[in-house]
Amino acid sequence: RVKVNMQDSHSADEVEQRQGGSRQATRMVREGNLQKTEHEAELASNAGEQDSEGDAGFAVRIVAPREGEVIRHTPFKVVLETTGKFRVPQDGEIMLTMSYPGRGSDVRVLQSNVFNSWNLHQGEFTISATLVSTKDDPLSPTVSTRVSQVRGPHFVLTSPEDHQLHISQQTLPVLFHLGGVLPEGSGACLEISCVHPRDEPFLFRQCTYDEGAPFAMQEGQHRLDVKASAGNCTITAGVADAAGNPLTPVTSRVFRVVDEQDECPGGSGVTCHHGECVEEGGKEAYCKCDPGFHGDRCLP
Repeated sequence: RVKVNMQDSHSADEVEQRQGGSRQATRMVREGNLQKTEHEAELASNAGEQDSEGDAGFAVRIVAPREGEVIRHTPFKVVLETTGKFRVPQDGEIMLTMSYPGRGSDVRVLQSNVFNSWNLHQGEFTISATLVSTKDDPLSPTVSTRVSQVRGPHFVLTSPEDHQLHISQQTLPVLFHLGGVLPEGSGACLEISCVHPRDEPFLFRQCTYDEGAPFAMQEGQHRLDVKASAGNCTITAGVADAAGNPLTPVTSRVFRVVDEQDECPGGSGVTCHHGECVEEGGKEAYCKCDPGFHGDRCLP
């Protein structure tokens, strides 16, 4: 387009010369056509940029589970990846469909790239995903993966939750769902570790298959009360065999255990829930938030 307009500008110049027009008229014709050419080129460039963005297109990819994978536990995680600078949920959503032969389909609209499915199906089924607008208009081609599922262990940790605060004078309730088909000798295992700058590290491990394990049942869940020491704590839990090898994905969470009797300063009635009690240079002690645990959520 630019080349054609340039040729036209020279033709107009020659026409003016042949018709005896002044040099000024010739220059005006040339400059006018060149300005027009540059303007059209800019418009074409802008349009090209828009087209290139549209041509790049949005797409979605199923990262997990992989094609042909056998799912042996519930819940299982579906992980999706978007391309073309598509952001969820800012630019739209993901329509996830699980098609079960003879049972129909389970369709869900997601506002994140990860979905935990509790569905249990004996045999093969298909997982499909499409990017959609908030009005469910398709924005990408549909991608699919075919997997199979067999009955296996079912494990869900319900307590403690991420970033919870607990009081050291009270026991820490650990609750989880355990079911499905457990291989012989396997069971649920949990490990809790706590770190405090002034105390020895705390480490606790317990499995349901341990002899004399003090697990109780509460409304269909397993419960274990743990006397955890103050500090920043991590719990990891899942189903493992007798050798400790995981049979389900390991759930990991962080929480904080605080000592209500540790006032800062002494006698103030103030307890440092979000960090440690600090005394610097003879100044009155104060609570200093621990950014390693609470990040930018530190409170005065």
